[in-house]
Amino acid sequence: MNKCFMMPCHMHSNFDHEGFLQALNHESFSLMHLETRTLPLDEKTKEDLRCCKEAKRYALVNFNRLLTENEDRPYHRPLKENWKELLDETNKNCLEAGGEYFWGYLLDEPFYYFTSEEFIEVTKYMSRFGKRIYAVHASVHIHNALWPINESHDFKATAFRNMAKITPENHAYVTDVGYDYYGEWEHGVHHNTVFRLFIEKMGHRFNETKFWFTPPVGTVLTNEWAHKSSEEVEKICLDVFMGMWNWACGLDNFGGFFLYTYYIWVHKNTGYIHGGAKAYLLPDENGEVKWKTLYSVLEAVGKGFNEGKTPAEIELPKVEYDKGYIV
Repeated sequence: MNKCFMMPCHMHSNFDHEGFLQALNHESFSLMHLETRTLPLDEKTKEDLRCCKEAKRYALVNFNRLLTENEDRPYHRPLKENWKELLDETNKNCLEAGGEYFWGYLLDEPFYYFTSEEFIEVTKYMSRFGKRIYAVHASVHIHNALWPINESHDFKATAFRNMAKITPENHAYVTDVGYDYYGEWEHGVHHNTVFRLFIEKMGHRFNETKFWFTPPVGTVLTNEWAHKSSEEVEKICLDVFMGMWNWACGLDNFGGFFLYTYYIWVHKNTGYIHGGAKAYLLPDENGEVKWKTLYSVLEAVGKGFNEGKTPAEIELPKVEYDKGYIV
């Protein structure tokens, strides 16, 4: 199995199955992110897992919000009474459809949905399946100043006040960790703060888990970027990725890159991908991509991972970027 992985985000073949198969067979990807709409698994996710198995591509399944009584935000609804039975049946579905290529589970921003005690209970139960458990935290759970509480939004204010804290104890059963923060690099200042705080909060468990970066590689991520040109946004994404790349090269426990928003499917006849972002990282009908620089870097990284290399062993194309400092 790969030492490190490159994974695209938001893989729903419901939108465009041809696009999903294109991603599945792309030589840069080594792990596919599937998000089921139901527990146990919906039929589309089962079919996607079967496709991953046939293509000999690993896959993980994202479902955490479906274990609570209120499946959407706002936050902290009790676990469903039958949550253990749902997990048992879901794991059975995953193994039947994906076989040895079913890699594990992703819990996306779990403290929006679980208390600390629930998170421990759920991940402990999941650990009996022997699969990987990857928790991706919202950066605001690490550094509240990134998203100031607005008391006029009562449900958000309540959620932040009651939000679980990241600790080594509530990550006892997690195998992989990371967080999502898509701010501009700005010489690594804010990214450096979040990264240091995350390591501090994880304590001894940081080095006992695999750590993943979640770099932005899409065109519609923040309101602040809305007025920028395509070329400017590519530069921002490249700066952030290369800053994270420098850090990854120095980590013994690096797990991979979870690319946000590397959407693959393209709504037919529109040229736009889900969410309104232009498909600048996707080859068009002529095999051309608009964001050639970022694409060349991601392609080299993905190919290297699929050859069993670590970041320190991969030689990247020469690119210009805003050199941040290394933690």
